[in-house]
Amino acid sequence: MTDFTHNFDAVDRITTDTIGPPGQRVFYFQVWQETNRLLLRAEKEQIKSLAASIEQMLNELGEENPQLATSEDMLIADMRLDEPIEVDFRIAQIGLGYDSEIDMMILIIQGQASDIDQSAVIRIAATRSQMRAFSVHATRVVSSGRPNCVQTLAPCNYQRDGVCVFCPARN
Repeated sequence: MTDFTHNFDAVDRITTDTIGPPGQRVFYFQVWQETNRLLLRAEKEQIKSLAASIEQMLNELGEENPQLATSEDMLIADMRLDEPIEVDFRIAQIGLGYDSEIDMMILIIQGQASDIDQSAVIRIAATRSQMRAFSVHATRVVSSGRPNCVQTLAPCNYQRDGVCVFCPARN
C-alpha cells in the first residue's frame, strides 16, 4: 500500500480557479479538510481532462447502478480559491477512481515541488456531488479563457470574425 504524503479522507471543499488575464492565466487546484488545506498548481489541460473524466465516470456509474444516478444537491455556493495563494506542489499526474464501499470518488495526485527532490502523493476522497460540482465549475473556468479559432480550435489572442489573424491554417 502506498504511503500518502497527504491523505484527505473526506474533503470539505474541492475547487479550481485561475489567476491572471486570458492567455496568461495560471490554474490552481485547491482542497480542504477541516483545517488542512492544499494548493496545487495545474495546467489548463489537466483541469480540462479531469473535469471530462469526472463527468464520464459519473455517467458510467449512473448507467451501471441507476440508484447512483440521482445526485444530491450539487450547488456549492463558493468555489473561489482561499488566500493566500502559496503553492504547495505542481501537479505532475492525476488518477481518478471510485470506491464503491464508501461511495466516494478518489483522486490520486502526484505532486512535484519546485525543488526537484521533493515530491508528494496526495489522496483525495470526495462525494459524487462534490465531484460533479467541481467538474461543472472546472469546465466553466477552462472555457472562460481566450476564444478558440474556428478553423484550428486552438486558443487565439487576435481574432477577426472568429478566425485567428495569425492562424497557421490561413498562413
